[in-house]
Amino acid sequence: MHRKMNKALTILIPVFNELFFTKQCLNNLKEALLFYKSEIKDTFDIKIILIDDGSTDGTSHWVSENYPEVKILKGDGSLFWSAAINMGIEYALKIPNISHVLFWNKDLYIEKDYLIQLHEHILKVDENVILASKLMRKNEPDTLFSFGGTYDPKTDKKINIGSGKKDGKEFSERKQVDWCGGMAVVMPKEVFVIIGLCDSKNFPQYDGDCDFFLRAKKANFNLHIIPNLKAWNIHENTGRKEGYNFKNYLWYLNDVRSFINVKISYKFLKKHSSGYLPFVYFTLRYTKFTFNYIRKGVISMFKV
Repeated sequence: MHRKMNKALTILIPVFNELFFTKQCLNNLKEALLFYKSEIKDTFDIKIILIDDGSTDGTSHWVSENYPEVKILKGDGSLFWSAAINMGIEYALKIPNISHVLFWNKDLYIEKDYLIQLHEHILKVDENVILASKLMRKNEPDTLFSFGGTYDPKTDKKINIGSGKKDGKEFSERKQVDWCGGMAVVMPKEVFVIIGLCDSKNFPQYDGDCDFFLRAKKANFNLHIIPNLKAWNIHENTGRKEGYNFKNYLWYLNDVRSFINVKISYKFLKKHSSGYLPFVYFTLRYTKFTFNYIRKGVISMFKV
């Protein structure tokens, strides 16, 4: 028997163009929501907030026409992930009885019982626990995208646990981790009350989620990966460029959308690492990246 609830859970979905994925996402969530309401008597009041950061492909129009119950917040194209998710958080925290916020992505797929599983886990854990999903690859359904991550402040090394590995016994137990990606992860509203929002100034796109969860850890919130809470990532091409040339090399080092932006990575290092050794590793990482980039560029020149 479930205890009587009067709580609201809000799902935040930042989007920018790629309407095809947003359609799939909302259709998938609709199926899960209908099944959840048919199986659970005392449900969370679940609301979906879509943060459209200036899409030019008719995203907001399509969503308002087909999913009028979805709240649409609009940006001007300059928000990127952290500021977009912050806009959603600020709106969500004003909802009466809000208890939990669920970070989502437009390129996620879940089985129809996902929200039932989430419901059960939320009721079982303490209020200082953040619940994250086991992320899988949709194009390789039995292969992990992520089982959370670890961070070593002595080396500034982030490890994405399980990435590219086949799912199995190794990933069948609940695990406490340092950080996870900013998708398919639910947290009590107290997290935001205590540590604030994502750092959109220093980490507008990449590292915004990792920074947030490391801050939450320092504030004594525990991040757990739940093995039977699965979500499949459909689209994995963000933060990368096709082709090896000098223009793309500069893009990797300087563009906000790059996963290896040197200024952002350096800010992360200064904020979370300790000692002098991380600065050595930082220099070595970018030296290695440059060497490998040049090597791959030369090899591509001789390919027919």
